[in-house]
Amino acid sequence: PNAVIEDIPRYLEILADEEEELYQRYIAMFTLRNLHAVAQLAQVLAADKCSAALRHEIAFILGQMEFTNENDGLAHAGEGSEEGSGKGGTAENVAVTALISNLKKSEEHPMVRHESAIALGSIGGAAAKLVLRELSTDLEPMVAESCRVALDTCAYWDAWEEAERRINAE
Repeated sequence: PNAVIEDIPRYLEILADEEEELYQRYIAMFTLRNLHAVAQLAQVLAADKCSAALRHEIAFILGQMEFTNENDGLAHAGEGSEEGSGKGGTAENVAVTALISNLKKSEEHPMVRHESAIALGSIGGAAAKLVLRELSTDLEPMVAESCRVALDTCAYWDAWEEAERRINAE
């Protein structure tokens, strides 16, 4: 749909409504993604109790979002956002904080924890790497292996960025 930032509260309400049809919740989820409503997606990732598939998709989306300074302001846009969540409140930090929290939930479905780990590997950063290392020996094999894959992903992108810095310095 042609949604604007002012529509965020409406789509958050649909996404958070566990009685709503899953199809409608998915439309709301992708609309919130398009609006870069990171805090709202993170909020539902933490709160949803009825659909592991939906939580998996939210984790995937958070890992695939592009975080730039120009869209960081939307980390807290709209009703239902949590001011002060994350470290410094940037969209990236809100996403990382939500994904770390989800990954650490041993009672969460392994598929959802797996996707949280992979998403953290895509985003990278010190906090993500610390938790990925910590959980790379998790008792759930899918989670442990996903954390190791995510650490490899972080290492790949770190090496890529270092090579770019060297090339650009020449």
